[in-house]
Amino acid sequence: MTTPNAALGSKLKRARGLRTQQEIADAAGITVRHLIRLESGLHIPTDRVIARLSLALGEPVESFQDAPGRDRASASREAA
Repeated sequence: MTTPNAALGSKLKRARGLRTQQEIADAAGITVRHLIRLESGLHIPTDRVIARLSLALGEPVESFQDAPGRDRASASREAA
């Protein structure tokens, strides 16, 4: 089954490479469970979480913001 955020999840997994989910979650200040849900396409990250993940992963913020399936309106509602 493909979720609407599967493309974003794939980008996150690819950027993580051989690093563990624990390492990235710790560096981004989120829980491993949240990262797993993001990588699975089950959650839509807020802009703040994307910024933290981009720093932790050493990737530009734009590489995650422009992922297909990322609905900025939904992410904005999540942040509120």
